[in-house]
Amino acid sequence: MSIKFADLNLDKNILSAVSSEGYESPTPIQAQAIPFALEGRDIMASAQTGSGKTAAFLLPTLQRLTKRSEKPGKGPRALVLTPTRELAAQVEKNALAYAKNMRWFRTVSIVGGASFGYQTRALSKPVDLIVATPGRLMDLMQSGKVDFARLEVLILDEADRMLDMGFIDDIETIVEATPTDRQTLLFSATWDGAVGKLARKFLETNSSIILLDEGAHPNLAEMVIEHTSGDLKSDITVGDTLTLGKQKYKVTRVGENANDTIRDSGHCTLLFNTTGSMPGQIELEGGPVPPISVGMKFSFSGK
Repeated sequence: MSIKFADLNLDKNILSAVSSEGYESPTPIQAQAIPFALEGRDIMASAQTGSGKTAAFLLPTLQRLTKRSEKPGKGPRALVLTPTRELAAQVEKNALAYAKNMRWFRTVSIVGGASFGYQTRALSKPVDLIVATPGRLMDLMQSGKVDFARLEVLILDEADRMLDMGFIDDIETIVEATPTDRQTLLFSATWDGAVGKLARKFLETNSSIILLDEGAHPNLAEMVIEHTSGDLKSDITVGDTLTLGKQKYKVTRVGENANDTIRDSGHCTLLFNTTGSMPGQIELEGGPVPPISVGMKFSFSGK
C-alpha cells in the first residue's frame, strides 16, 4: 500500500491545503524527508528539479510553525535561501498555497529587483517565513534590518546553483548569523566539491540524515552512517567486509582519518562503487546502495 500525506503526521489544515492542490501521495523524496524533518533532524538531500523537493522542506517547516514561538521578537522563524528571484517567487507561492488555512501565516520575499524600502517595511512587522536570494538578504543584514534571533529552520534550496553563482561567502555569513540550535535542510542536485564541504560545515553531524532521490546520479551514492562512538575494536583496512543490514561490501579504500572519525565522533562516510578523496571516507564495492533505515546497524569484519 502506497503512503499518503495523511500518514505523515501533518496538521489537518496543512493536509487540507495539500489535498486542495491535488496531491494525495508524496513523491519518494517527500516520503523520505518529511518524517525526518518532523523529528527535527538536519537533512542533506540530493533532489532534482521536479522531484517535489519544495514540498519536502516546506511541509515539515509549516508543521513546525503551527506551534507558537517561545522566543520574542519580529524576525523570521524560517528562512529559505534560493539562487534566483524566480525560484524564490515559486517557493513563496507554494508556501502560501500550503499555508492557506493558517490565517496568521506571513511571508516576506527578499530578492533583487524589488523595492528595498518595501522590503524594509515588510520586515518591521512579525514574519514567519522569509524566502530570499543571498545577495539582497546580505544588503538588508548589513543595514541592520534582519533579526534572526527567532530563527528555527534554515533551508538551502539548490545549494549547488548558489555556489556556482558565487554566493559562498554570502551564504557563510548568513548562516553564521543564525542560531546554532537551528534545524538545517540542504537540498542540492550534486554533492561534490564545495557543496559537500558546505554540508559538513553547516549540518549537525550527529543527527543529520543524507537522502538520495531515486533520480540521483550514481556518483552521489554517498551517505553518512552513525556508529557507536568508541565501539570500533580494531582499524578497518582494505579487504575487510562491511555488513549493512543483509548486504555485504568489500572495503577498497580507507581514508587516513576514517578510523579515528568513527572512534571519536561515532560516524563515517561510505562511498558505494565510486571513488573520493576525503580523508574520512571509506570506499566500498559490491551491490547497489542499500536501503537505509533509522537504527540500522553496520559492522566490519577482517579479510
